Amino acid sequence: MHKLLIVLFSLIISTHTIAEMSGKGTITTLNQSNYSDVLRVDFSRSVVDMDPPCESSDYYTIKLGDGARSERLFSMLLAAQMSGREVNLFLGGCLKQTNSRPSVPQIKGIYLK
Repeated sequence: MHKLLIVLFSLIISTHTIAEMSGKGTITTLNQSNYSDVLRVDFSRSVVDMDPPCESSDYYTIKLGDGARSERLFSMLLAAQMSGREVNLFLGGCLKQTNSRPSVPQIKGIYLK
């Protein structure tokens, strides 16, 4: 299992430039709306703002698609939230969900130990 997590972690970060890390904390809430492919992630630590800063730093988001990478990330986030285990989120840039919502820091990967 440990080797599988290392492989998944390597695949996740190898395709993206990571700008920031959240620091260790727990996922308190996951919120997937019925009109968007963006998942809202509330975290136990203060949200790290990006450089340049996002319009809001109230929570993190991740854009989920139909691919295997999105399935892996969602599975890891859900497992972390349900188990209450600490994670470290890898962040990269800001994500603007809709025109009526501000941009927020975007999750690019997750480290679950």
